[in-house]
Amino acid sequence: MLLILLMTVQLSQAQKNLSPASNLRTKKISTIDRDVMLDTLSIVPQTFKINNVLSSQYIIDVINARLTWLQKPTSDSVEISYRVYSS
Repeated sequence: MLLILLMTVQLSQAQKNLSPASNLRTKKISTIDRDVMLDTLSIVPQTFKINNVLSSQYIIDVINARLTWLQKPTSDSVEISYRVYSS
């Protein structure tokens, strides 16, 4: 009985220390492929950004979280950030 009580207290303490999961994604992606699947969740519109790349160089499908390069950057990879809808 004491063991169950101790486990319950430990579990409740562990849950208090959890921070809420963020919907912000930041990652480095390859620019080799023309089409890139970014995520399994849809992207929140107006939150997608590629560092040092003009938005006219790509198309972003926010529903399917897919990036299509219209003009690939000269670098072999880029850093992107965006938010997703919570599941």
